[in-house]
Amino acid sequence: MEGFDPLVRLWLDVTHGRPWNYDQDCDIELQHEHCFPIIPMKFQLKKSDLKKEKLRDVIARELSQLCETFQGQVVSSVQIHSMRRSLKKTRALLRLVRDGISASDFRETDQHIRQCGKLLAPIRDAWVLESLIEKLDGEFEIISEDTAKLIQLIRDSMPESVKRIEATTPKKNGTKFNSRLFIELKLCLHETIQSVLGWSTISVNENVIKKGISRVYRKARKHYRNCSKGNQPSLFHEWRRSLKQLFYHCQLAPWAWRNLDEWKSNLRRLERTLGDEHDLVVLQEFLQSTEPRVLSQSALDTALEKSNLRRHKLQRKSLRMGEHLFTDPGLKFVKKELF
Repeated sequence: MEGFDPLVRLWLDVTHGRPWNYDQDCDIELQHEHCFPIIPMKFQLKKSDLKKEKLRDVIARELSQLCETFQGQVVSSVQIHSMRRSLKKTRALLRLVRDGISASDFRETDQHIRQCGKLLAPIRDAWVLESLIEKLDGEFEIISEDTAKLIQLIRDSMPESVKRIEATTPKKNGTKFNSRLFIELKLCLHETIQSVLGWSTISVNENVIKKGISRVYRKARKHYRNCSKGNQPSLFHEWRRSLKQLFYHCQLAPWAWRNLDEWKSNLRRLERTLGDEHDLVVLQEFLQSTEPRVLSQSALDTALEKSNLRRHKLQRKSLRMGEHLFTDPGLKFVKKELF
């Protein structure tokens, strides 16, 4: 089929042990449920996966599994959340092996993964914002009529490429969307797989993995120190992003950690605290920027005041948690916490 790199064709043939009918089995216009066959696997690196060809397969297969999410052209908000998580985890893996591939290969693949995530961002952000707005009348004294108007504003502001086709669905499934955007996403996933399979140099061992973890730890520690000096939302958001990567490194290479369970638990609790803080920032920005203005000035002031009080409380809590985690400098962390 036109548009498929020979490396992708070869990978499909080898991993599935049979010729792949690209024209019949892989319809790029999403006429069928998925382009790639589904390969059940646990996304976790083993030491044996560090070999050149196996490492390519781990990343390529994880990306191919995202196609399982597509059911025709209909995708739910819950599935989108899962897809974004998978993309972030894949990007964390890329950073884990960064010192074992060329700088140009790293930049190219990283750019492709970021683009995939950006395509999903409008839907994911709108879904999160709706969830926050629904809590307003209980937590921030906003009347239910205004809450309904705010939710409608969110839905009306969705990109034209995204069409909401089901306003109410069971909570376990979330809202469903029908979108031409998913065609573009599938193409972007193919390009990312091509990028991975085309890496020119791969030399990954346990030391490379340790360097990758150490780099992200130092980055998270730096962001923690920045947050302890100022309470700007952007600082805490950057800290949260580096914490997520460190948590994914716990999941991806558990054999590299001496105190794995403790780190996973602490990072998860801290990341959730920072996530709650970031949600309040997103909510405040939306309430202040909505046009036409829905809330009265007094209602807006009350919501901002109450959300700021809660946000600052969450910031203080996160700093207390961070003080426990990020005491050690990079080298001491490696000797103390990694095998």
